[in-house]
Amino acid sequence: MNRVFLLFITTIALSGSHALADDLATTYFFPAKGNESAVTLNYQTGEKNQVVEAFAGAKPADCPKSAFWMKDNYSLVHCDSGLVYAIKQYTGPKKELLGAFSLLPEKPKPPGTDDPGPSIQKDLQN
Repeated sequence: MNRVFLLFITTIALSGSHALADDLATTYFFPAKGNESAVTLNYQTGEKNQVVEAFAGAKPADCPKSAFWMKDNYSLVHCDSGLVYAIKQYTGPKKELLGAFSLLPEKPKPPGTDDPGPSIQKDLQN
């Protein structure tokens, strides 16, 4: 009985967190379809922006400030700010967003280093 309850609570928590992510998103990605180009839509303002083609995941030289470019299959980058957005399948209740993908800002990774830091050398001599 306890396992069933735990499974139920876990399922509710996971589905709630996924729905919460959709609620937090205000910008959505609509892939190219037919003769229509790929666009993003800011759901709060109604503003649409184009998604420009990128070659090998590199920022296009002629990237308009308000546009986005596709870094890879999982993320879009805003041309002007350079902010990276993760692409997540939209699963919320808004029918007008079915077929869209939520864009969620990715947290920047802290700068790395090739230096592994101080190392402790073991004294092999007795």
